[in-house]
Amino acid sequence: MLLFSKPTLREPDIGYEVLNEIPPKSNVLEFGSGTSTLYLSKKLKGNLLSIEANRSWFKFIIKHIEPARFINCEVRYANIGLKSVSSKPVKVFSRIFLKRYENYWNELQKLPFKPNVVIVDG
Repeated sequence: MLLFSKPTLREPDIGYEVLNEIPPKSNVLEFGSGTSTLYLSKKLKGNLLSIEANRSWFKFIIKHIEPARFINCEVRYANIGLKSVSSKPVKVFSRIFLKRYENYWNELQKLPFKPNVVIVDG
């Protein structure tokens, strides 16, 4: 369920100055997609894998990545179950919740490259 009418893009929370410090040939693993994903998809000559837990935001971000950038940039959706507006998991402790939350971390088992930079959004 989408609780906002339209996602908006703003400057990355970690700031462009930090993103600019990442060497262009880096392999980046990012948890949580956003403007940093779009920015890095244009800047990097290495690889970028971003794992997103909000399906609506995931669809929005992949529509905004330039098609040519999908060679080195991938955004994956990981269903972690109930989330707040900011995509943080709602703390409902049950077996189903824990199993879905594992989906986020299971994406690490399928990495197509060895990251030398990891970004955690949130």
